[in-house]
Amino acid sequence: MTANSSTRAASSFARHRTRRWLDVAFLVACVAVSSAISIALGQDANWDLQNYHFYGPWALLEGRAFGWDIAAAQLQTYLNPLLDLPFYAMVAADWNPRVISAVLALPAGVAAWLLGKLAWALFGGIDTPSRRSRSDSPRRWRWALSA
Repeated sequence: MTANSSTRAASSFARHRTRRWLDVAFLVACVAVSSAISIALGQDANWDLQNYHFYGPWALLEGRAFGWDIAAAQLQTYLNPLLDLPFYAMVAADWNPRVISAVLALPAGVAAWLLGKLAWALFGGIDTPSRRSRSDSPRRWRWALSA
């Protein structure tokens, strides 16, 4: 192994490590922004939240889902309550509503991060003049326009 190849390997490793740290920083920023927006919007008390996001897990855990209460939350009674169990557990444990909204915003932050990564993968390698011209990369633009 020559000195030149070991230098290239070290610089490649450093670039990869820097890219990984940038990905982590971008993920943390997306999650922080989504949590901050969720907290700024405040607590919600809509019909869906009260009548089946909270009721469904409660009825499941209390044994009232299929025997005692028949369609108590109308059609939504028959939706699977397992996805709402974390929300019910946080409310039942008397967490601060701001913390609950921040926790529930985590998937939105991860989705924003994935969208950013996808946009970078599609358009990151295009130089600035060709970004204006659709004919330079029709395959990439076809995917972007279909979304």
